[in-house]
Amino acid sequence: MADRTIQAAIEHYLKTQQLSITQFAERSGLNSGTLSNILNGHRFLSVGQMDRITEAMGLPEGYFYDQYAKACIESAPNWRRYSPFLRRSAELGKTEGMVSIVRRMLENPSYGPLLFELAEHFLDEGKLEAAGILYQNVAESEKYQHSERLALCEYRLFQIVRQDLEAKDEILRAATRFEGYLERLDEADQAEALLDLADTYVHLRKWERVEQLAEELERKMQAEQVLWNKEGKALPQGPAKSMGQEDEAAFRPLLSFTLHSYRLRVVVYERRGEYEKALYYLSLCTDSSRRYAAEESMVDEGSAAVGKPASMKPFEDWVQAERLACRMLAGETEVLHAYADWILDREDAGRLEAVFRMVKAANTYGYDLDDILKRCQPIINGLALPIGQEPSCSKVDWPQKDSAKGSVLSANRFAQEWGVHFFIELAMYNLKKQRFPSAVAHLLQSLAWGVATGNHAGIIRCVALFEKYREHAGAEDITLFRELIERLYQQTENKRRTPADGA
Repeated sequence: MADRTIQAAIEHYLKTQQLSITQFAERSGLNSGTLSNILNGHRFLSVGQMDRITEAMGLPEGYFYDQYAKACIESAPNWRRYSPFLRRSAELGKTEGMVSIVRRMLENPSYGPLLFELAEHFLDEGKLEAAGILYQNVAESEKYQHSERLALCEYRLFQIVRQDLEAKDEILRAATRFEGYLERLDEADQAEALLDLADTYVHLRKWERVEQLAEELERKMQAEQVLWNKEGKALPQGPAKSMGQEDEAAFRPLLSFTLHSYRLRVVVYERRGEYEKALYYLSLCTDSSRRYAAEESMVDEGSAAVGKPASMKPFEDWVQAERLACRMLAGETEVLHAYADWILDREDAGRLEAVFRMVKAANTYGYDLDDILKRCQPIINGLALPIGQEPSCSKVDWPQKDSAKGSVLSANRFAQEWGVHFFIELAMYNLKKQRFPSAVAHLLQSLAWGVATGNHAGIIRCVALFEKYREHAGAEDITLFRELIERLYQQTENKRRTPADGA
């Protein structure tokens, strides 16, 4: 039966508005007999009927959902009744009542497959919170069964968590937990899951683990190739989609898993400064991508898809840029301008990181970047935080969190991760040139990024440099420096306080 709380609310509304059942039925679009049976407790209120009644009463959507969920769990589970409520709750983002209903349903194990399929539907629609509730509860109900569905639930929960790139601690916990379920997935899902894990650890900068997963991915593909060749089948070339890792989105779905294993090791060795190893795997990337394109051309020849290999171009461009970058970072001066020309002729998010690499190489090997930095000035200006723009020089105009996109300061991941180090490298370059005003300005930018993103290692490095060259800072610079330190102090105090402190 419908919850008496909802019935009482409807009856109270009819009384205060002096409406008959027939009049309200007409207003809500319900049959008067149906409405009468609902109020008398002879008929269960459906979600659609409840939504129409809620609208007719002038109440917000989902107003009665909590009461409706309580009424549902007091009755026998019924998929035809519960499914519309779960779908509508997910649509409205009112997920509180979903948990109790899902748990009630899972008292009967036969509902597990249905709820899992519904969770997959929610995931495809981007309703991550609702999907997560279903996956979590299905996994909990099957934790002693060691089923593939349990492993898939854990995989999906990991994929959902990694959508929020800023929640690094939570992502690390989810990745570590999911690794325990990896081997329970089928072979095709295992390969994609390995790639998801590796790309996640790239984001977390766990280079040793990335290298291990890349090697495991290559071994798995080699073993699968032997098996599939024996069975006369074609090996799957790559995953259907990537979740949460935007930097590789341009080419990730187009690559074979083996090629991804090479790509991952290029990233690892470049970050470690092992440029010869990185160049070796870049050569494997080139050879494999050519072979892959040739195979695709043979498959597509004579069909409308003949031009398909051209879709490998984003990856081939990445390989070319990485090759130039590794040679430059290894000290090959002659490729510096070629790398700058290659990057500056492009319009993509990788330009910021390219400028950072060039400045870092210049500080290491003494390259003269003055002409290149003039060309890069619009890129540098685009990363600068708007500090010290007022004549009084006592205000930092801090960017606010964009709740719609869930990003802070900038949608560009490189900016969030490396803004503080980007400007420190620029400051060091100018210090070597004894251009102290520019160096101090870049140190203040670096400190602003460090405070804004909570990058404590970057803050310490920046403050140490500023104090070392304080004599070259003007009064305005020192005022800004103090303001930034004060903001850092307030942030630290706010984190330290607890409710017990009276905060």
